Amino acid sequence: MKTKTYSKEIHIPELKEFAAAYPQFAGLAKGEGKFLFDIVMKPETFIQAMVLTEYGMPAVTSVAEVCFNEAKKRRGFNFTGRVKQFIGAMIASLMTANGYNKTGRKKLLFLGYLLFFFVAIGFVFFDSLLALFVLFALYGLVYAITNPVHRALAADLAGDMKGTALGFFHTSIGLAAIPGGLIAGLLWNVNSDLMFKYLAFVALIAFILLFFVKEKRF
Repeated sequence: MKTKTYSKEIHIPELKEFAAAYPQFAGLAKGEGKFLFDIVMKPETFIQAMVLTEYGMPAVTSVAEVCFNEAKKRRGFNFTGRVKQFIGAMIASLMTANGYNKTGRKKLLFLGYLLFFFVAIGFVFFDSLLALFVLFALYGLVYAITNPVHRALAADLAGDMKGTALGFFHTSIGLAAIPGGLIAGLLWNVNSDLMFKYLAFVALIAFILLFFVKEKRF
């Protein structure tokens, strides 16, 4: 049996960083809840939380019981709902500092791609002035949902090479836009409905391929 040792750089937010990100809990973190801050903000906590998220479990369960037991030992300290929120905020700060995100960017992209699919199909079957107004408005919503999330997800997946990844991302988008525009133009000359069907097909393929993108979530 072979034994291998792996190392991982873990970022631990300092008290002032946490206070800046979550000012509503700054007083608690610096005062009576400082012992909870010291419990949560450890490399061991992040490792446990990371493993839990891999199995689809909430990251906060890595320290919930420990924090509760320690809080019971403190005379006069009440484990209130606000304290629970404080612990959740600390876990969020710890996970975010190490490349994880809470909301799940893929969910927004799934929504955006699916909405774009129906917008493209809508242009095929509806041609009234009202329908065009609604469809163009929905397309604006698609752009607003997907455009910033694309960049954010690329940066998340890049790790420490965010600048290089974003440069490559924008270069790829620019290069893909050239043949994409040519294909759409050719299809439009043949039949406008055919172009929109092509766009719907591309949206559907993107929706399916997104399932294979592994995202860091907690």
